[in-house]
Amino acid sequence: MVDYRVVVAGLLGIGPALAFLFHAMRRYDVPFVDKPLFDSSRLFMLFAGGMIFGGASAFMSFTFPPASDLLILLALLIGFALFEELFKFVVVNLKQFQLKYETTFYGLSLGVGVSSITMLMTSFILMPVEFDNATAYVAVALAAVYSISVCSLHASTGSYIGYGSATGYVWNYFVQAMIARIAFAVMIIPFILGTNQVLSAISMVVAAVFSILLYVHVYTRILPETLPDKEKKRKRRTIRKMKFSS
Repeated sequence: MVDYRVVVAGLLGIGPALAFLFHAMRRYDVPFVDKPLFDSSRLFMLFAGGMIFGGASAFMSFTFPPASDLLILLALLIGFALFEELFKFVVVNLKQFQLKYETTFYGLSLGVGVSSITMLMTSFILMPVEFDNATAYVAVALAAVYSISVCSLHASTGSYIGYGSATGYVWNYFVQAMIARIAFAVMIIPFILGTNQVLSAISMVVAAVFSILLYVHVYTRILPETLPDKEKKRKRRTIRKMKFSS
C-alpha cells in the first residue's frame, strides 16, 4: 500500500529543489547561450553531495529535544545554520572551485541539494496521517510554503558563498549568507513554536516573502554578475539573436 505521506513529502522536498535549480540555470544553458556556462556533471555531483549532507543535518536536528524556550530555539536554529553554511563554504572553496565564475552556480546547486532532503524529512513529520479534512490540507499547504521558503533560502545563501569563492571575497559573502540565515531564523520562530495559529501563519508568510525576495536578488544580480565580461557579451548577443529570430 502506498504511503501518501512519503510521496507528498518527497514532492515537497525534492520538487522545489529541482524547480529552483532548473529556473536558475536555464539562462546559462542552451538555447539561451551558445554553449553551457557550467559543467553539468559537477552541478549534479554537488547537488547529490548537498542531498547527503542535508539528510545528515536534518537527522542531527531531529535528535535534539523540542525547545520551547525562545532563546534556546534561536540558538539552535543559528547553530544549525552556521553548520550548514560552513559546509557550503568549505566545499566551494576547494582548490578546483576557487576564482572560477561558475562556482556561483555550483554553490546554488549545493544549496538546493541540502534543502531537498532536509525538507523531505521535515515535510514527512509535518504531514497529517490521514488526508481527510480541511485541517490536513492546510497542514500540507503550510509544509509546501515552508519547503519553498527554505529551498529559496538555501539557493540564495549557496549562491552568495559560491560568488565569494568565485570573486575572492570569501568572508564578505559568507557573512552576508549568515545574516540572511539569522534573519530567516528570527522570522520563522513563531511558526516553529506554533503556539498561536494566526501568528504562525504570519510568521510563515513573512519568512516566505523574505526568502523569495532574496532569491530574486540572486537571480537578477548575483548570477549575472558572476560571468566574466566575455561571457556577458556573448550571452547578450545570443539573447538578441533569439529575439530577432522569434
